[in-house]
Amino acid sequence: MTGSALPIPSEVTVAPKNRENPSWWEEADVVCSRGCQVHMRPLRPSDRASLIEMFQRASDRAIRQRFFTSSRIAVVSYLDSVLGETQLNRSSVVALVNARMVGLAEYQLTGSDRAEIACFVAEDHHHSGVGELLISHLVRLARHHGIHTFDAETLPENTAALRALRHTGLPELEERHPGMIHIRLDLTTVKTAALVETPTPPHQDVHPQTHVGKPIVPR
Repeated sequence: MTGSALPIPSEVTVAPKNRENPSWWEEADVVCSRGCQVHMRPLRPSDRASLIEMFQRASDRAIRQRFFTSSRIAVVSYLDSVLGETQLNRSSVVALVNARMVGLAEYQLTGSDRAEIACFVAEDHHHSGVGELLISHLVRLARHHGIHTFDAETLPENTAALRALRHTGLPELEERHPGMIHIRLDLTTVKTAALVETPTPPHQDVHPQTHVGKPIVPR
């Protein structure tokens, strides 16, 4: 998916976010299709080293599928942008397995109720459902902030990204262009295939679940 989101219109305003101390509903522990526990939470400025390590492990093919170029310079520029303190128009979520970062997804506002979405999953966790879980978690966050539409662009050969987007179960509009596929997701539909439910507040009793893609310890 895209490595740089569209510029936010000047009339769009978003309340400041405390990225080191997120609200309880912004975090969740889920079980991926391989049976491993995945912790999802908002990106923090202190995650830079973990992000660098994750992208350093990535192949040139994986970098190209995410940034549309195999240049590692694009990764450095992206990290500076996504970790910027003034990025109030952007929401980013990371996935960790055994405290190791294995995925990053984000949306960036392109209008008052729509956003562009992007996702990267470490290659050793491809086909594990992590991408689907990250996107579905972003859907939940976006709905909370009144976003109705997600847009995504991906290379035709990036079948993992296409599968993750389609697995949400949301109505989609797909447009194919030379060397590029544009997908639009309608977030106003209630039902999705993966995690989009509002988790239980931490002060309430929680009964652990073992369903794939469901929260087992909402935080």
